[in-house]
Amino acid sequence: MRQILLGLLRVPPILIGLTIVAFGTSSPEATVSIIAALEGNNTDSRSWKC
Repeated sequence: MRQILLGLLRVPPILIGLTIVAFGTSSPEATVSIIAALEGNNTDSRSWKC
């Protein structure tokens, strides 16, 4: 299946890998921001410190 998609889209595997990594590193912050917005919190996720 993966080879078929790569052949049809002609996307280099490195680009697919980097996209997956980018999504994986961004999704936790996006999740926190969405939950905060749904709860009505006016907290900017960029000011959140661990």
